[in-house]
Amino acid sequence: MSKPILFGFDGSLDVVLREEISTCNKNGKLSDITFVRLSPIVYEDGRIKFLKYSGIDVAKQILGKDPDRKIVFIDNHELEKIEEDRKGFKAYVSQKNIAYVERNNTFCHALDQLPELFDKKANVELEPDLLYEMISEDNNRIIPRLRHDFYRIKNVEKPKDKKEKLFLENTVKITIGYFPSLKGKTNTEIQEFLNSCKYKVDEVMKGQSIDGVYCDVEGTFLVDGEVNKDVCEKLDGYTQGGKAVTLWTLGDTETIQKTLDENNVTYPLKNKLDFAGAIAEIVIDDEDMNIFIARTKIQPKTFIKLSEYNA
Repeated sequence: MSKPILFGFDGSLDVVLREEISTCNKNGKLSDITFVRLSPIVYEDGRIKFLKYSGIDVAKQILGKDPDRKIVFIDNHELEKIEEDRKGFKAYVSQKNIAYVERNNTFCHALDQLPELFDKKANVELEPDLLYEMISEDNNRIIPRLRHDFYRIKNVEKPKDKKEKLFLENTVKITIGYFPSLKGKTNTEIQEFLNSCKYKVDEVMKGQSIDGVYCDVEGTFLVDGEVNKDVCEKLDGYTQGGKAVTLWTLGDTETIQKTLDENNVTYPLKNKLDFAGAIAEIVIDDEDMNIFIARTKIQPKTFIKLSEYNA
């Protein structure tokens, strides 16, 4: 008999919870559900505040790989009390494939009713700000990254080739992992949703000067996955002149690093938001300077737009 997947049930008091879930899994009826233990911190006044959102982050990662997976959060507090301290949680768990079960006297009955509950639940449209509130402790990086990845594709409904199509499909899958209510939406609607989300750039290096050359990756150093020879030659010239060169991006550094490695590129790769608020000596980018500043809060002393190399 197949068993449900459990995350976060590691405490000594969770042994009983694991046994109860196992007992209720009659004929494998709960086997397609992933149970996630919330980890709230209870302060002296009894109020709950999720500091690291460990449970929600786990769900996010699972849904990123399998958007159709059913997720059930479990905790000892009433849903209404959690809602008092984390506005938006009630709406978050009202989505079609997400639910919350309180560990109380009716716990086993609630587990037994889960298959029927998921069958009846209608997908709820959530406001962007409300969804965004719930997704992750590093949420101010998520929206810029997803927007950035969509921005790379000129027509999100008609990718130009197989490589771009695969990239787009992966980006959409990741986005739905963060925002399950977007499942079934067109790529254009998903992009519009991301553009409507607000995010705050935390100026972690406000007012600090950073020397050297900072070059954007996608669309600047890499164009269609290939190294831009003109930009590469310019960077080599800066290096020979004693300037340190850093590549940076708002995108997924792990994926981009693999592409750089494949092209034997040894310049260090960083996230632009790690320098938010800084004053950079030289910046090279394919965007207009005002757009660059608005997205990163980085002030360039010298800004070189890619088109200037092609003039």
